Amino acid sequence: MTDEADDVFDIYLPLLRYEAMGFWGVCACKEMMRCRGAIRSATMRTPGPKLSAADIQELDRLSARLEKRLAARRA
Repeated sequence: MTDEADDVFDIYLPLLRYEAMGFWGVCACKEMMRCRGAIRSATMRTPGPKLSAADIQELDRLSARLEKRLAARRA
């Protein structure tokens, strides 16, 4: 059971590393919640950071990889 939990944790690590980046982590987390429909806007209050198009593309790529790996575990 512990190994399974560790495996799932390992799948989430690439996204979790963003959460450790202070304001950038909050910004990335809000963008992920926006993409999943949990919130309408990921905009941070000033002087908060703003993700670039490349940042959002990277989060999309990481999210797609995460979903693919989780789906493979369910199969």
